[in-house]
Amino acid sequence: MAPSGKSGICCACGKKRSNHPGIRLHLFPKDARRRMQWMRTLDIAFERSSQTICEDHFDAKWLGTRGKLVGNAVPRPAECPDAPSMDHAIDAAPVSEMQHLSLG
Repeated sequence: MAPSGKSGICCACGKKRSNHPGIRLHLFPKDARRRMQWMRTLDIAFERSSQTICEDHFDAKWLGTRGKLVGNAVPRPAECPDAPSMDHAIDAAPVSEMQHLSLG
């Protein structure tokens, strides 16, 4: 069971405690195997022991009373409103429609 984090920012989606009062943040597990499982699930690197993940990355079944994690909780990737979006991506034409470029 991971205790609530004190860093104030979710390392997976960037959600800040200052912008979302009441959001619960959870520290990575101390157990190396569980920590690795979290890293793989979220596709992020573990950089420091104070690194936290917000409650939005956990299914309700893993959240017990008072928002504490229960059992062997495993996060899931979640869409967080503060996460970078691909909405601004350039709408490029398919490669087959592009003209060949001369590199010469």
